[in-house]
Amino acid sequence: RGPSPPAPDPPPTPHRRKPSSWKPEIQRRRERDPQRGERPHRTPRHQTTIMSFPGRFVQRTWHLVDAAEQTVGRLASQVAPILRGKHKPTYRPNADCGDFVVVVNADKVKFTGNKWKDKLYRWHTGYPGGLKQRRAMDMMERRPDYIVRKAILGMLYNTKLRRQYIEPRLKVYAGPDHPHGPQLGFDAVPLPKVPRSRKCLDGFHFGLGERYSSAPLQGNEGAHKNQNPVYPRLKPEALRG
Repeated sequence: RGPSPPAPDPPPTPHRRKPSSWKPEIQRRRERDPQRGERPHRTPRHQTTIMSFPGRFVQRTWHLVDAAEQTVGRLASQVAPILRGKHKPTYRPNADCGDFVVVVNADKVKFTGNKWKDKLYRWHTGYPGGLKQRRAMDMMERRPDYIVRKAILGMLYNTKLRRQYIEPRLKVYAGPDHPHGPQLGFDAVPLPKVPRSRKCLDGFHFGLGERYSSAPLQGNEGAHKNQNPVYPRLKPEALRG
């Protein structure tokens, strides 16, 4: 008995066509109610992004901070919110709305306890066995500005927003001299809070001063000539917007 013949191929499935009576839902809706028309598309609320005060984020304030005789950690915890712009009523976590901060006298900061001898700064050169470490007291002799800068940036998220936008706005200098005299203007009071009453919002300039609407811009950065708060001790109540 020989092998059985192969089974024939199944017939091709005909293409399923839509019946002639099929119509889109929008067309049937128009036929039922011609005056109703097409409903506008509504984006879900969780997919929308509210842009508050567009076009004014380029105006930034320059802050001068004196780090002499201040604890490194407490100083960094007050400077970090200024770099992010959390003292502004227009703050948004996904926007670059922070200010410039100039820190002087970084070589006169202090640590609590025995951190000058116990605290270690570690980094890697990228080569095998290239792990390096240095005590805080040795780092102060070589790079005094590194201690303050490392502490401040360590309190921010390590994202592209920090590396590309926030880090260039932090200026740390070991001594009292700095080259940012043209950007630093007159002393100013802390930023006010956003009023709750609508009647008070008429004369409110987003918490950035009375001359906020006519403040001049300098290139892409922008600066306020009349905004230069100096925080000798950086008290928390001085940073509340």
